[in-house]
Amino acid sequence: MAFRGRYRFSLGFTLNFSTYWNKYILKFDYTYLNQISCPRVSTKYQNYLKHKADLISILELPWHINFSFVLSYQKRLFQSPYLILDTKIEKKIKLLKHIQCKFFVEGKNLLDADYEDIDNLSMPDRKVLAGLEIV
Repeated sequence: MAFRGRYRFSLGFTLNFSTYWNKYILKFDYTYLNQISCPRVSTKYQNYLKHKADLISILELPWHINFSFVLSYQKRLFQSPYLILDTKIEKKIKLLKHIQCKFFVEGKNLLDADYEDIDNLSMPDRKVLAGLEIV
């Protein structure tokens, strides 16, 4: 059977596991993807994410402070595997009857992984953000 023109065929699967305790959530997600593309499809989009595993934890601390982290293993087709660690601590405060604000401190790529989502487009180094969000 011959295909003409541009095509992309994907085969993959996803596994999910979640468990909940009193004020604690633990999740594990794994995704596998295998694509077969026509050679005429641009190569900058062919470095797709082949394996991705996420360990996600969400914990409610005393004084209604939420702490979460995501540890992500990622392997792209043409890159070495890498780990990404993101964390966030947040506290919601009710200001008025229908207005809340959320104080947060967030860390992104704390392991300082060097990676590209699309060829030649490097993702940011580690960073820490803090802020106030009105909800």
